[in-house]
Amino acid sequence: MELGYAIPHDIRIRASANMGFIVKVGCGEFVAANGACLLEAIDEYIGNPDKWEKEYNALPGRGGHVVEEVARPALPDAPSTQPATATEGDG
Repeated sequence: MELGYAIPHDIRIRASANMGFIVKVGCGEFVAANGACLLEAIDEYIGNPDKWEKEYNALPGRGGHVVEEVARPALPDAPSTQPATATEGDG
């Protein structure tokens, strides 16, 4: 029986609280926005792991691979954590 080419790294998948998935492949991680994106990415990786690793290693800082761009809502400005300064007349 011929088994063929095995992928070079373990794949670990964790569900996130926002219905997405965090996927760890070897020492790299990426995030899938939903199950469809997860299955597409895993299928592509298993089909050609060398291509994905080459793309991953070419990224600045060796970051992750963007599977789907997700629009994120703007966060409100956080209140300043700096202490208030005294003004004239305080005191």
